[in-house]
Amino acid sequence: MTEANAQFDTYALNYEEALQAGLKVSGEDSGFFASGRIKETKKAIDRLRLACERQKALDFGCGTGNATESLQEAFRFETVQGVDVSAESLAVARGRFSNPSVSFETIENTAPRGDVDLAFCNGVFHHIEPSGRRDSMAYIYASLKPGGIFVFWENNPWNPGVHYIMKAIPFDRDAQMIFPHRAVKLLGNAGFKVLRLRYFFVFPRALAGLRLLEPALSSLPLGAQYQIVAVKAPR
Repeated sequence: MTEANAQFDTYALNYEEALQAGLKVSGEDSGFFASGRIKETKKAIDRLRLACERQKALDFGCGTGNATESLQEAFRFETVQGVDVSAESLAVARGRFSNPSVSFETIENTAPRGDVDLAFCNGVFHHIEPSGRRDSMAYIYASLKPGGIFVFWENNPWNPGVHYIMKAIPFDRDAQMIFPHRAVKLLGNAGFKVLRLRYFFVFPRALAGLRLLEPALSSLPLGAQYQIVAVKAPR
């Protein structure tokens, strides 16, 4: 993950600006998608009736911390730890948030302890070389308690608009997207029991009136992102 480390160190200070350069075609800013992912994460856990203790959460590949504090606010975890390979991004995150329940650390300095109730990651694995994805998934698996929940979000390669957006974002242009069926296999091979695969963010802001239809369309590969919900199954 050395290349990703250097790349995101470079963009740490203007990450949001670079991200918005691509997202503007959707008519929404990054906050719209970030809050939507947290909301849909909570809905999925509730609908699947998963027992989620509220002691510790992990935001894997947290970057500048956009989701980390939101996880604590939505679920009221005692602690939420954001981990990333980019030291510069983590420095930005620490400067943005002063919540004592939220912390940020590099992945290399954070050994898995099997004490995490909920692991979350968004748009991380397309920045990891395919040869390194198994190790990253093993890290998340080892971090979770038995029965712990993993909510995995990624960009949907089946959506043409996603390709357009990613080409407009400097740090996404050369990323290698991961197709949903390959992500499901990756989680399964790591020991996870996959419970659900759904697609979100179908309509841009110009067609916001149609968003009421999105729940009915979530099983179809139309949305800009997909969500996989899995649990740590005993080996």
